[in-house]
Amino acid sequence: MNNNERPLFMTDQQHVSIKNSLYHAIKRNDLERVRKMMRLFQIEPGEEISTFGNQWTPIHYAVFFKSPKILEFLIQLTYLKYKNNVEKYVQIMNMPTKSGHSPLMVGAVYDTVDCLKILFKYGGLQLFKKDCSAMDCIKLAIKYDSKDANDYIQDQIAKNNFQEFLEVNIDAFKQIPDLKTLLHQRYEVQMAEELVLQNRDILLYGEPISCIICLQNTGFLKYSNCCGQPLHQHCHAEKIMQCPLCKSNNFYLISEVLHPNRAFTFNPNSEYIKVEQEDIQNQQENTLQEQQQNNQQAQLDNRQRDEEREDKQIEQNQNINSKLNTLNKDDQKEIDKDKQQQTINNINKENHINNKNE
Repeated sequence: MNNNERPLFMTDQQHVSIKNSLYHAIKRNDLERVRKMMRLFQIEPGEEISTFGNQWTPIHYAVFFKSPKILEFLIQLTYLKYKNNVEKYVQIMNMPTKSGHSPLMVGAVYDTVDCLKILFKYGGLQLFKKDCSAMDCIKLAIKYDSKDANDYIQDQIAKNNFQEFLEVNIDAFKQIPDLKTLLHQRYEVQMAEELVLQNRDILLYGEPISCIICLQNTGFLKYSNCCGQPLHQHCHAEKIMQCPLCKSNNFYLISEVLHPNRAFTFNPNSEYIKVEQEDIQNQQENTLQEQQQNNQQAQLDNRQRDEEREDKQIEQNQNINSKLNTLNKDDQKEIDKDKQQQTINNINKENHINNKNE
């Protein structure tokens, strides 16, 4: 393609301020802002939102800023708008920038694998399309040292039997809603099951914390998607795009309670607190009683060990005394034997003297 030739189906219908606002919403990964702008201003997916002549569309920027959710929304929107004209969908999905880079090539250059997975999921890609330097996506990934992107692209191309075109995955689009629902829906995030279990009591027995605007907890409260603060729908003006507390720009209200401790509190006079306090007191008493029983048992065990130690000591002493007595008896026998022999010797000696005198 000649650099001066604008791509087929690339539009330039929006005011510069709208283009800039959409660009920054994609950069902030603000899906709801992008959704609202595409709906209110009826922005075409092939709209050039870069400086005129650079030819970057919202899809290019979604890949560049690594925003897979926004990219998926834009691809689904493109298909629903042109599902009766698949060729137009394919043209937008492969629309080149001034340098001839399709969204697939942008992912290859900037190593945005999460976005590449979305592109290959829905298909309609010209896999060996070349840019103005006659380089395809694989050569670009190698040139810019995008190792992960290079590995992923080559693996997907091999799965496609090295065909130049990846067909549109009609089955993937069967799971998406209709165009109106897509443009108006919001992603509701549910609390993880483990958090529900951890916060079971406050969710069941807690009282709602008041709205941060009107300071009342009556009526139907909703919660900020960013920090979980309670708000009434009628207290939240649609034009407020920034959270009053955490200052998040991606701010809207949801029905799900993501932060129970910010949505509910325990009333000190509630029956639950009274029952809980009684349970704590009973538990403390049971613990104290158990400790006392353990101490008593420990004392009994110590006393028994002392008695066993004394009995063993007495037995040892008896054995020693018995051995000493035996030894003393043996010694006494030896002494008596010596005395007897000495007496016999003396008698024999006297008899010898008497015989000699006679």
